[in-house]
Amino acid sequence: MVELTKSPENGYVRSMTIQLICKTFEELSLLELMGIYRLRQYVFVVEQNSIYEDVDGYDPGCHHLMAMDGDELIGYTRLLPPGLKTEHASIGRVVTRSTHRGRGIGIDLMHASIEWVEELYAPEAIQLQAQSYLEGFYNKFGFERVGPDYMYENILHVDMIRT
Repeated sequence: MVELTKSPENGYVRSMTIQLICKTFEELSLLELMGIYRLRQYVFVVEQNSIYEDVDGYDPGCHHLMAMDGDELIGYTRLLPPGLKTEHASIGRVVTRSTHRGRGIGIDLMHASIEWVEELYAPEAIQLQAQSYLEGFYNKFGFERVGPDYMYENILHVDMIRT
């Protein structure tokens, strides 16, 4: 459990406790799965105006890390084992609900995602497919660019590796 508190100087006075829960696809309840798909669809399709197939068939082979504020899903990452989609284990579908951005939830979610991937898969490296404008964010977690920018689903991306 992670407690996040912002000071009045930062303009946020509500204290909240975020619970991080990691489950296999089979362990997810139908309501949890629906919440994950709704959050991913809203952010990646609606907010980013990118028409693509979010439900891509990889979810059953993954672990799903959920950031919960009570009963509300406010953040999420998909943890993929080596060989499922890429050579290395990877972290994907990194998302924070728009109402909760700027509070450090994404940072805590990434730290937890790395810890879970290392514990679950003991990988030689962790890979991610980042939106290019977030390259600096992922650099803070030890990820480095491994190729040029490219278009994916009408958004500029870059492949990154953490060894």
